[in-house]
Amino acid sequence: MQKSNNSGVELITNKLIELENLKKSSKYWNISKEQGEILAKIVFEKKPQNILEIGTSNGYSTLYLAKNLDKDSKITTIEVNDQRYEIAKNNFSDCNLQNISQIKGEILEILNTNILKNEKYDFIFLDAMQREYLNLIKIIEKQNLLTKNGILIADNVLSHGNMTEFIKYMQEKYKTKIIELDDGFLIAENK
Repeated sequence: MQKSNNSGVELITNKLIELENLKKSSKYWNISKEQGEILAKIVFEKKPQNILEIGTSNGYSTLYLAKNLDKDSKITTIEVNDQRYEIAKNNFSDCNLQNISQIKGEILEILNTNILKNEKYDFIFLDAMQREYLNLIKIIEKQNLLTKNGILIADNVLSHGNMTEFIKYMQEKYKTKIIELDDGFLIAENK
């Protein structure tokens, strides 16, 4: 497996710097730079082939996922907001990323259609509809979207008060750890 070429990584790095500078004055819901580096490190170590991201926003976290992605791997990312969808699309185009598929729509509706049917993901990143995380994981399990030994990361598990049931559920069914950085990352491995 070959990594993205250096010019591709440079384009992504430059776009990330641009988005970090905009972040201070923007309305986009982005993870922190430190959380992005965790995502990039996990992608580098685990070498996922098929990533599902729920909640694209402007593509900031997607770029971290793509930074260390093998050339033959792919990312599917879902965003409900039309404006953020288009901004992310432009950001991916600026980085010449061909391995990202965008889906525009509401995640619960998408999961209840055949759009993702027969797909298997070895890495899923949840960063939208935190109040629905428990429902989302149950649908993901029912549709068998996460592969055995696949990684699921959920953002905002410490900042939102309604995460207790989700965290308990994940700890009972998965090898789980919580990173107490910013709004909290839950990292779960499907054993």
